[in-house]
Amino acid sequence: GCRSGDDDVRTLTVYGFSIMEDAMREDVVPSFQRYWEERTGEEVRVITSFAGSGSITNLIVFGAPAQVAMVATELDALAIKDAGMVSTDWNDFQNRGTFAHSVVSIVTRNGNPKGIRSFADLAKEGVEVLYPDPTTSGGAQWSILALYGAALRTSEAATGIADEGAARELLKRVTMNTGSLPESARRALTQFGLGFGDALLTYENEALLDIARGKDYEIVIPESTIKIEPKVVIVDRNVPESERELVRSFVDYLWSDEAQEALARRHFRVASERIMGQYAHRYQQVELPFTVGYLGGWEEATSAIIDKTWRIVQREIR
Repeated sequence: GCRSGDDDVRTLTVYGFSIMEDAMREDVVPSFQRYWEERTGEEVRVITSFAGSGSITNLIVFGAPAQVAMVATELDALAIKDAGMVSTDWNDFQNRGTFAHSVVSIVTRNGNPKGIRSFADLAKEGVEVLYPDPTTSGGAQWSILALYGAALRTSEAATGIADEGAARELLKRVTMNTGSLPESARRALTQFGLGFGDALLTYENEALLDIARGKDYEIVIPESTIKIEPKVVIVDRNVPESERELVRSFVDYLWSDEAQEALARRHFRVASERIMGQYAHRYQQVELPFTVGYLGGWEEATSAIIDKTWRIVQREIR
């Protein structure tokens, strides 16, 4: 049969956490569309939607039509899977589904007027700290784990014993210095730009991007901080058999030189070692890095550190 008009255009629906928006919309998606058309002769329309990681996870669980989800934490990936929507294991993708990573960093105002050098400095009196809400933002979950884990890691490096008491105390004192909890990492950065707070906890790549755009912020990479490992997930429930190859090609494309280069230009620390090498000069070295694995993995870290410790200290000080 002779088809015409929109019938020829295939559609792919991608949801992502707020920090992915610029790289996806401006670079990765258009270059994937060119790649697909060159390979197959088909035009593909890509529908994208971005919000805080917890928010997009809830939307997908409640039936949003995402076929690919880029989430800030593996916990969000697990939530989509637990809702019966994922059968493809993201651990089978390259780098176990982490196409790029970042680290939790501290952003200060020009000249670092409060002299902040570490997470411990955020606990000082008179320092107003900004980070988003962990119920809606993956960035906030990473920030809380960074604070707690860094206290463990530095105490362990100093004494040989990871000090849980010190970690809890640091989390409590920084929380005492925290005011509002914006919905997403993106929104927290906007608030910081409007003059709220002395220090912002956020993704290093976001801070570098804002500085590249002319903001006179300074980035402090603490001696110890967490490696942020987002995940890409195929939402199998929303993928008909006829679209499986297209969806899988998009996921694989995230590891292509074009996509990795675009992510590196936007200040992500990327999976490709070759491309990462070309951009290495942009990044400060982390002396005592750790991953969520150091904290026992997502499920343990979330229940023990975020759901218990963080919520308890929130209640104690409010």
